Order: sequence, then C-alpha cells, then structure tokens
Amino acid sequence: MTFRRHYASGTLAAGSGASTILDVSGHGVLVKTFIKLTGVIYNNCAVGFKADDNALDELGNLGLLQSEYEATAYNRGQDIGVSILLQFDTTNNIYRISSKLLSIPFTETLTVEVVNNDTANDLDYVVITDYALVSGSSKLKFTLEKDIAELDPILISLEAEDVLGLARESPRPLVTSILAKESPIPPEEIERLRREGKPVPPPEDTLELILDRDYDDKELEELIRYFEKQYSAKLIAQW
Repeated sequence: MTFRRHYASGTLAAGSGASTILDVSGHGVLVKTFIKLTGVIYNNCAVGFKADDNALDELGNLGLLQSEYEATAYNRGQDIGVSILLQFDTTNNIYRISSKLLSIPFTETLTVEVVNNDTANDLDYVVITDYALVSGSSKLKFTLEKDIAELDPILISLEAEDVLGLARESPRPLVTSILAKESPIPPEEIERLRREGKPVPPPEDTLELILDRDYDDKELEELIRYFEKQYSAKLIAQW
C-alpha cells in the first residue's frame, strides 16, 4: 500500500453549496481525518466524506454530531463514536474534529467535499485526509447473493487458482477461501441502532480470497470478473 496525506485549506464563499476538494480513484482505505471549520454556524456547514457510494456522515456532518452527541456541552477531547471533538464553539463558530484511526475501504472512489449553505457568511476550512492506495493486492473480499451454506471453500479456492493460473505457467497459484456472515456496519453503529430501537441490517454472506502474493490490478481483472459472473459477487475490499 502507498500511504498519502491530502491537505486542503481555503475559503468557501457564502452560499457556495458543495465544493469537491479530493477525488481519488482506485482501491484503498480511508485512514484518518482532521477538520477545522470557522465562520459559519454548525448546521450550515459540513465536510462530506464518501467511500464509493457510502456517505460517512459521522465524520464531518456537524449538524449530526451536534444533535446526536450534544456537542455544545462537550468536554475537550470528547469521544463521540468514530470522531473526537477538539473544539465545538457555537459562539464564535469554530469547529475542530479529528477522527480515530479508521479502516474504511473503497474499491472505486474516495471523495471529500466542503459545504457552505450559509448565504451571509464565508467559510474558512482546513481538511486533512490520510488514506492508503493499493499498489498490489493479496486479498479480495466480496459480498455474495448465494447462501454460503451451499458453497465449498475448497472448490472456490481451486477455481480461483485455475483462473489466476491462466496468466502464468508456473508455479501454480495458491488461494485460501474464507466464507462468513458479517454485518455491513461497524459494531458501534449496531449498538447505536439497538439503543435507539431502530432495525439492524441483517448480516451479509461474504467471501474473502487470500492470495499467495501481491497481484496488480491487471492480473486480478479476470479473477474479479469470474466471481462477479459465477457467484453474483460484488467486490467490497481489496488490499
């Protein structure tokens, strides 16, 4: 993996709406974030993080943080789920938020945007985004439409080895397959939903392929297409 830090700072004019400050294509992991916003009341500004189609509101939606965690009564360094409030000053409109160490995968895109919905005030921002891009992959993870109870991990491994082996003469690739039922949301989110009496999404059937070495994206194209077609699989992580 290649680790990268993206630093963005500037001023977003009053009434500008959303402005994209980071747009990354590829496979990788969101590692950590830091936000500083000044000049606009919390419910008129935000930083939006998105991994593929998943909006990560708990990282930069100030209105959500204030309402769910009573941020106006914070103590410095208050732990609020995946984030830590460093400063939440609604009198002077100064907000600083750091995430914990994260491991949020993306298989296609990672985007970050700053939002200013205040029609009277400019928004000053600093946003630091730490992420890692995969330069070679030794593990693939899929969600499956098929019930894992009907599948044999040994046969899946042999199929994967056959597909990978088409790209090289010797030695034969070695692949380990792991079938499991996993929740699509993190444990802390499950606990929050249960506390609030909201429904918890059911676990998903997943397949993880552990390969014998790092393969680049070109080498893995055929393998990914094979499992998407034969198993109605969807790639959700690659590292």
